[in-house]
Amino acid sequence: MGSSEFEQAKAHLHVDCAQPPAITWQRKFDDEGKKVAMLSMTTDIFTVIPLIFKMLRLHVEGIAKNQVAVYDPLRKWMDNCYRGVPLGGLGSGSIGRSYRGYFQQFQIFPRIYEEKPVLANQFSAFVSHPGGKSYSTVLKLVCCYFCQARLFDAQNDEG
Repeated sequence: MGSSEFEQAKAHLHVDCAQPPAITWQRKFDDEGKKVAMLSMTTDIFTVIPLIFKMLRLHVEGIAKNQVAVYDPLRKWMDNCYRGVPLGGLGSGSIGRSYRGYFQQFQIFPRIYEEKPVLANQFSAFVSHPGGKSYSTVLKLVCCYFCQARLFDAQNDEG
């Protein structure tokens, strides 16, 4: 029974490459096709205006209620990939380094970036799991004083 169904399907699937299929999409060579309707910029602006007004209204209401919004549409947004490495999930902050390698840029609270040297040039990261162990790690700049001393000795040996 299975082989007869296979033979019937095989007969229906036979394709003669010399003949085009009976049902095809046909178009003349000189046909330029359907013209794409381009939206004008004014149409785009009119469709976005209600969204802009709603966003600004909600922002002003939040300021009136003394609520801090996560996104401020009136402030220049300065988030980019150079702000630092994230410290976990969304909203948990980030640590960044200066061009010299010091821990200098960090963000613990949303929208508040601090760019000042960290005392002793180190961060302590605490990781705690619910019902599990807590781990603590000190992130610090390994300012290889040993390497600097060797470089200083090598320069003095040459001279």
